[in-house]
Amino acid sequence: MRAWQALVAASLLCAAAHAEPRLGAKAAEIHEGDTGYIADNSIWFTNEPDLAVWKRVRQVFAPKDVEAYQEIILSTRQAWQFIAGPLSVKVLTYYPEQHAMEVKMLGKGRFEGTDWWVDDKDFSKEK
Repeated sequence: MRAWQALVAASLLCAAAHAEPRLGAKAAEIHEGDTGYIADNSIWFTNEPDLAVWKRVRQVFAPKDVEAYQEIILSTRQAWQFIAGPLSVKVLTYYPEQHAMEVKMLGKGRFEGTDWWVDDKDFSKEK
C-alpha cells in the first residue's frame, strides 16, 4: 500500500469510529437460515468489524472520499466485490440493528461455501 493510501485509510477509520450513527429504515423480514441473493457489485467482507467501518465511512464521508476508501479496501483485499450477477447465499447471522449479516455463499465456483459479511440492504429473497 502506498503511503498516501495508508494515510487516507487511517484517517477514514479514525473519523468513522467517532462519528454519530445514522438511524436507518427498518429492515425487511430476514431470518437466520433464509436463502436469497446479494446484489451485483455489493461489497463483501470476511469479518464484521471491517463491514462496520465501511458502513460508517459511507454514512459520514463525501462520495469522493468513500470512492477512495473503496479503492483501498478492494486493492488490499480487505473487501471483495463480485460482479457475476446476484449471488445465492444462506443467512447465517443477522443483526437488524446494525443492518449487518453473515452469509454463506451457495453458488458454484471457487467461493462456494465461504462465509462473508454484507450490508442487509444488498440482500433480497428474489433474484
